[in-house]
Amino acid sequence: MTLGVLVFLIMLFTAVQTMYAMYLGSSVEGVSYDAARIVAQSGSSSDPSARARATAHVQQLLANTDGVQVSFEGSTDDVVQVTVTANPPTLVGPSLGLPWLDDLSETTRVRVERPIEPQR
Repeated sequence: MTLGVLVFLIMLFTAVQTMYAMYLGSSVEGVSYDAARIVAQSGSSSDPSARARATAHVQQLLANTDGVQVSFEGSTDDVVQVTVTANPPTLVGPSLGLPWLDDLSETTRVRVERPIEPQR
């Protein structure tokens, strides 16, 4: 009887952890796109104030997640590249070696928005 309860609890914790990891993965993807869009709308991929706003936005939305990192490496004059990495909290322990319990990382590329000048 107690073995059955133990197996049930382990399966329940694994299912809850998997659902939370899927939710957090979707959140990281959405926040990564938001950050890239914020920087792209500034007109320059190297604008420090836009990058600070984007980083603050990511930190605010993923405040309950450990180890949130934002990187703008790989950005060019025409493309903003943002990589957001988050370490999801685990309920069943990191020692299980399940791939969906590892760090979540999402890279998003967005073109920099510039007004088109009319040709004369």
